[in-house]
Amino acid sequence: MKKYLFGLSILASIGFSACNSSEQAQQENAKHTVHLKGNIQKAEDAQGAVVLLQVEPAGNLRDTIRVDANGKFDYELKDFEPGFYRLMVYNQLPVILAINNNDLEINVDAENSKVTGSPEVEVQQKINLLNQQITDSVAEIQMNYAEAANKKDQAGMQMAEAQFTNLQGQLNQQIKKIIEEAPVNLTTLNILKDVITYDTDPEFVDAQLARLNKKMPGLKIVKQFEMQLAATKKLAIGAEAPEVSLKDQEGKTIKLSSLRGQVVLLDFWASWCGPCRKESPSLVKAYKNFHDKGFEIYGISLDRNPEAWQKAKADDQLPGVQVIGMEDGKADVAGIYQITAIPASFLLDKEGKIIAKNLRGEELEKALEKAL
Repeated sequence: MKKYLFGLSILASIGFSACNSSEQAQQENAKHTVHLKGNIQKAEDAQGAVVLLQVEPAGNLRDTIRVDANGKFDYELKDFEPGFYRLMVYNQLPVILAINNNDLEINVDAENSKVTGSPEVEVQQKINLLNQQITDSVAEIQMNYAEAANKKDQAGMQMAEAQFTNLQGQLNQQIKKIIEEAPVNLTTLNILKDVITYDTDPEFVDAQLARLNKKMPGLKIVKQFEMQLAATKKLAIGAEAPEVSLKDQEGKTIKLSSLRGQVVLLDFWASWCGPCRKESPSLVKAYKNFHDKGFEIYGISLDRNPEAWQKAKADDQLPGVQVIGMEDGKADVAGIYQITAIPASFLLDKEGKIIAKNLRGEELEKALEKAL
C-alpha cells in the first residue's frame, strides 16, 4: 500500500497580513526581530541546554536560549532568515517552528509542546485534526490489507487499496481547501513537498507557488522551493526522460534513447539493496510476459563494486539492458533523476516520456497491459 503521508511535522506556522503591492510585501518580509517566549517544564533527569537551530533554508544560526529558574524565557531573534527552525529542549524534545513575522509563545512539558501567537497555528491545528479523524480508518484498512495478504486474497487486497486511495483523495481535498482559504504561510511549503506534490496535483502546486511569490517576494526559502520544483518538473508525468548513456558489463555504452519505440522500465537498484533484490523476481516475470509485446528494461546499478553488481545481476538473472551508474566513484545519473532511495523506477512510453513511477509487482504488470 502507498505510504501514509499525512503526519506533518510542523507545530506552528506564521500568518501574513494582506498587502496590495510588491513594495509593501518586501517591507513586511524584511529582516527584523521577533520574540520567542514561553515556559519550559524541565524534567528531573533532563540534561543539556535549550538551543535554537536554523533548519531551512540551511544557515549557521545556533544559539542557546537562557531559561530562568522557573522555566520561563524571552528570546529575541534578530535579523533572521524566515523559514523553519528547530528548538532543541534539553536534548530531548525537538520543537519545529515556522518563523517569519509573528512573535510566538512556546510552552513545553516532558511529553509535548504547544505553540501559539500566529494565525497559522490554527491552520496547522485543522490539519492535525484531520489526521486524528482518519487514524482509525487508516488502521482498519491496513489491518484488512494485511489479513487479505496473509490469505493471498487478491480481491481483498485490491478492495483495501481502493479504500485507501479513496480516503487519501478525500483527505487531500480537505487539506487543499484549508490551504486555499488560509493566509499565505510557510506551512504551505511542507504540504507541497510532502503531501500534495507536483506529481499528484500540478495545478494546485503552481497556484500556491504563485501565491507565495506574490505575498513573500524574494524570500529565500520560497526561491529554494521554486528551484526544487523546476527540477521536479523535468521528471514529472508526461515529461521526456533525461538521456542516460552508461556502460554495460562488456564496457559497451548504451543510450536510453536507443530503446525508443518500446515501453521501457528505467530501474535503479544495487546489489546491497535488500528491497531491490526482493523485487527481482517480479521484474523477471514482467519481462517474460511482456518483452515480446514491446517491453524493455534499462536497469541502472548504483554499486561501487562492479564485481558485486555483476554477481547480483547473474544471481537474480536480471533481464534487459543492465548498466552501471557509478563512474569515477560518482553516480551523476542518480542526481539527474533525483534518486534519494532505491529501489526507484520510471516507466517510459514508446516516445520516452514518463508515464508512471515506482511501480511494483502487479501494479507494473497492469501498467504494462495498458501501455502495450
